[in-house]
Amino acid sequence: MFKKFCSLLISLSLILIATGQTVMALSSDQSDKTDDFDALLEMSASEQYEFLISHGLVLSASMQNEELSFKEEMVSWAIQDIHDKGVLVNRLYGDRNIYELQLSVVKTLSSLGYIPDEKTQSLRYTLQDSTILNTWNNNYMNYNCYAYALGYTYWMQPGEYAGYTYSSSLSASDVADYVISDLNARNCWAYKQQAKPFSLPDSYCKVIVIRKMSAPPYDFHFMKGTSSNLNYWSHKPGISQPLKWNYSSPGYKVWTNEGATYNNPIAPTYTYNSTTYYIIYKSYSDPGIQYSDLVSS
Repeated sequence: MFKKFCSLLISLSLILIATGQTVMALSSDQSDKTDDFDALLEMSASEQYEFLISHGLVLSASMQNEELSFKEEMVSWAIQDIHDKGVLVNRLYGDRNIYELQLSVVKTLSSLGYIPDEKTQSLRYTLQDSTILNTWNNNYMNYNCYAYALGYTYWMQPGEYAGYTYSSSLSASDVADYVISDLNARNCWAYKQQAKPFSLPDSYCKVIVIRKMSAPPYDFHFMKGTSSNLNYWSHKPGISQPLKWNYSSPGYKVWTNEGATYNNPIAPTYTYNSTTYYIIYKSYSDPGIQYSDLVSS
């Protein structure tokens, strides 16, 4: 699954190159494909969905399991997003389902010749809420915010380790529950709360925090704190380099998906504005306080 996903990211880059060639040909031939794409934008979400499905749009197994109305909403979002922002701008998402959906929509639109002119990402952006922690490493392409928060270096979907299939339509609270299930499967006890902790039960405990977008594409994002300093938080938006959050609390303001790749800051395109859920966890094999001690106290 992981190797397949990495190949998807590479495939997206190749498609972008091919798409750029298609756009140039259409422009030189004064093709009417631009009008066709405008007509697609004027369709309802259900009509857009049916149109792309009838023209070969393939959804991932996870997306296929979503409610029809949600699939229609997400496909409609992807079409509008590609039209408004192009295919080369910020794609720093944590949810693998979003990457896969965008790749499939780009493929289908490209086959129809509907891809609009490219939008370019400015390299003059200065990060507003975070600071780059490390110089670029190609390995950053391999893991997302969730993996970074838990200390792993492969792409992870909440609930996957516990045997669940992640749904992009889950609420932030449900995603936090999936994370707790993953941690339980990793021999850890865990609990969630909405308020930032003033302290942790002991020095072996760790804390991460999750937030979601409240509108399409409904991405998730994670930050992690340190046991010794709960005013220090770091995170890794999608394939971005790790970043230090510039504020003492993750709840200080709405999050964005700004980030950095190849040491170049990337401007945000979306915000994460759900309730923040802090997840405190600890390995059962570590000494000191256990969850049963907290429950009984």
